[in-house]
Amino acid sequence: MLKPYSLRSNWEIVAFYLIEPFIGETKRRFSRQQIMRGLYDIIPLLHLFGHKKNPRHPEETLQKTLQNMRDKKWLIILGGGYTGQYELTEEGYKTLMSVKEALNGIRGASKGIAFLRHVKE
Repeated sequence: MLKPYSLRSNWEIVAFYLIEPFIGETKRRFSRQQIMRGLYDIIPLLHLFGHKKNPRHPEETLQKTLQNMRDKKWLIILGGGYTGQYELTEEGYKTLMSVKEALNGIRGASKGIAFLRHVKE
């Protein structure tokens, strides 16, 4: 089981995993739609974090995690939450960078699972 650094919630690392491809040094905005597209790609890896293999409501859990990240001042929800647009704050960006090594490890595991699926077919 992986335990990502100082994050209190394993779903925070899932959120950062999904957010990270859309973030750069100067680009900090992303949409809910962008990160939801990748949610089902990470579900097979959730057991590595101690989660159930098939969570019942991953969309709702991720949405609640984004709200918690907002409360921690890691995210700003743009447009009052109705637009599905977010911006990573400077503190959120620093936190993302602090868990980047863990994210790279997850990406490696994800590629391995995708490869194994391809071999089975």
